[in-house]
Amino acid sequence: MNVGFGVLWLGQRVVTAFVPRVAQDPAYHNFADTRAALGIPNFLNVVSNLPFLVVGALGLAFLARDARRGGGDAFASPAERRPYWPFFSGVALTAVGSGYYHWQPSNDTLFWDRLPMTLAFMALLASVIGERISLRAGGRLLWPLLLAGALSAHYGGFITPVKSSFLHSVELVIMVVFGGMASVFGAVVGAAVLTVLPQLLTVLKDYEMMVFGAVLVATMVLFPQGLVPTVARWWKGRPQ
Repeated sequence: MNVGFGVLWLGQRVVTAFVPRVAQDPAYHNFADTRAALGIPNFLNVVSNLPFLVVGALGLAFLARDARRGGGDAFASPAERRPYWPFFSGVALTAVGSGYYHWQPSNDTLFWDRLPMTLAFMALLASVIGERISLRAGGRLLWPLLLAGALSAHYGGFITPVKSSFLHSVELVIMVVFGGMASVFGAVVGAAVLTVLPQLLTVLKDYEMMVFGAVLVATMVLFPQGLVPTVARWWKGRPQ
C-alpha cells in the first residue's frame, strides 16, 4: 500500500498529461489594491508576504536546534522531523515567490507564487501520512509528493490549497482501494479509471454523480480486495 500511494501519484500525472492544461483567466491578476509605495508596485500585496519568511525562518531554526540536541519532545524520531524541512522551506520561499508575483502579476510569475506553496502542502501531507498511517510510508512518499506538487503547479499554471485538501487526499485513498491496495499496478489502474470515468459520465448530466457513486459501491462490494487483484486471481484460477 505504501508503494501504491507513490505509484498512484505517478499514474495521475501520466493520465493528466493527455488532458489540456488549465488556462488561468488574466482577470485573476486584477488586484483590488494596486497602490504603490516606496517605489514598490502593489505595495501591500508584496510586503504582506513577509510573515511567511518570518514563520519559515523560525521553523527552520527550531528544526536545526532540535537536530543539534539529538531530538526532544517535538518529534519521536529524526524521520518524523524530516518532512518539516521542506515544509518550512516552502513557507519561507512563499515570501519570495509570492512577493515576485505580486510585484509583476502575470500567468508566468504566478507559477513562482504557487510552487513553494505546493512544496509546503505536499511536505505537510507526507508528515500526516507518517504520523497517522506509517512513518515509513511518509518518508518514502515525501519526495514523490514534492515532485507531484511541483508538476501540478507547472501543469495547471494555477493551484490552490484545495488541490491538496483533505477531500483530495480521500480521493487518492479511494483510487488505491479501488485498484487494489496490494498491487502497484492496481494503484495505476485505480488512478486512471477514476480520473477518466467522471469525464465519460458527463453525458448523463444530472445522474453523473449517482452513477459514479453506484460504480464505486458496486466495485467495493464485488471486489473487496480491489479490481486488479480480484481480476488477476480469477484469471489465474480459470480453467485452462
